[in-house]
Amino acid sequence: MTTKRVGLPKELPASPEGWTRRMQMHLNFGEGGGAATFSILDDEGHAMPITYQYDTRKRGLTGFTLPNHEGVMTWEELRAAWPEWRKTRGRPA
Repeated sequence: MTTKRVGLPKELPASPEGWTRRMQMHLNFGEGGGAATFSILDDEGHAMPITYQYDTRKRGLTGFTLPNHEGVMTWEELRAAWPEWRKTRGRPA
């Protein structure tokens, strides 16, 4: 069961160990590859505003995204962007 937390963590863990992802969409392009997006739940089952995507097509992007934040990030990049994003929720100051 997905639950909503009150507030967001101040920082993300060094590793998303124990976190889960749930597929939201999958596209199969045959020999051209495939793409999918996933919602993310933390280790306590709380829904997080983070998504994960993969795209195996040429020039496809794989990694994590945040609402109103441009680009696809590695976990380390996501951790670095998280504190500022958390303050503004990705909205301009």
